[in-house]
Amino acid sequence: MLDRRTGPVHQPVELRDASDALARPDGTVLVMRSDGRMEVVDVGSRPLIERAWPVPDQAQVSINAGQAGVYDAFGLGAPEVVDLRTGERSDVPLDAEQSDVPIVWVYPEDGGSWTIFANGEMFLRRYGEIVDRLDVGTPINTGTRFGDLLGLVSTRGGDAVVSLIDLAPEVPRVVFERPATDISTVHPSLDGGLHVLALDGTLTTYDSAGEIVSEFDTGADEVRIITLDPETARLAVGTFGGVVLIDTITGETEQLEGGESVTNLGFARDGSMLVVTGADGTVRLWDLERDAPAGLVWDGTGSVFASPSWYDPETDSVWVATSGLLMEVPLDPLRWIQQACELVGRDLTEDEWERWIPGDGHPRSACA
Repeated sequence: MLDRRTGPVHQPVELRDASDALARPDGTVLVMRSDGRMEVVDVGSRPLIERAWPVPDQAQVSINAGQAGVYDAFGLGAPEVVDLRTGERSDVPLDAEQSDVPIVWVYPEDGGSWTIFANGEMFLRRYGEIVDRLDVGTPINTGTRFGDLLGLVSTRGGDAVVSLIDLAPEVPRVVFERPATDISTVHPSLDGGLHVLALDGTLTTYDSAGEIVSEFDTGADEVRIITLDPETARLAVGTFGGVVLIDTITGETEQLEGGESVTNLGFARDGSMLVVTGADGTVRLWDLERDAPAGLVWDGTGSVFASPSWYDPETDSVWVATSGLLMEVPLDPLRWIQQACELVGRDLTEDEWERWIPGDGHPRSACA
């Protein structure tokens, strides 16, 4: 079993004679072995994850460069950076004048991290020393980072503004500012501009010079979180009623099945898969090529809004912050088989056999 507070417990084991496995929408895994025997494994008691590091239940988490920046606005601990490979933690130092200013995010960098404060000040520290700083001059409400670009929603004189920030080393700067509706969600675009999605579902896209290049109604309302697929330029939008996919080039939209409230999203595998985290903490996979659910991998106890998941192509896994954990979910079916065949499973019932196994054969023994 996974210890939800102390760290990883699962290590991959030698793959036996399992040949394939299917993650099913009900959260179980159908394991098919090379000799034709099959097993349905209920993973509810042992989620299909490889590593997990504890984080405060209400912490904001930002992942970059194999690290996670963690800050709990409701706790007493200092912001910290977690190494995703080892779980090693390092505190982010704060100057005395910063200790009373609320922190919005901590963004890891190689050898350091950006600390973004609610008053609009930003500091890049490397090895404990401040090496870059920027003040956008407005209180920050929300925002999204993409590469070196940071989209922000701020307030100036009672009016909302959106801005694009370049956090490139040694030259951090405000690229442009534009007026906005009171409640908007932003994401930098692939060509160096900014997508701005208003609460009423209007998507406005600015180019790198701050000029409007497109504006249309997406039908998405009560938007909570937004993420961009760098391969297809599609936006995935999490709302109180589910997930909406938006083609930023054609304006076409698609509502995915399911009406759960979504707090976190992340694309994986070159845009072919979407990781959806619900407000209840559950983590589900959606196969975008088949346009169908790909399984439940974590049943959850609650997640924090605006801590997007992060796909690591080197390990073909995704890191998700939910339920007081920062966890690694493998996406390679072989790794799922390794874990599923370790479990003490059960034979298919007659009902399951009829529903899932083609033909008229009688139920056979599952994994021994």
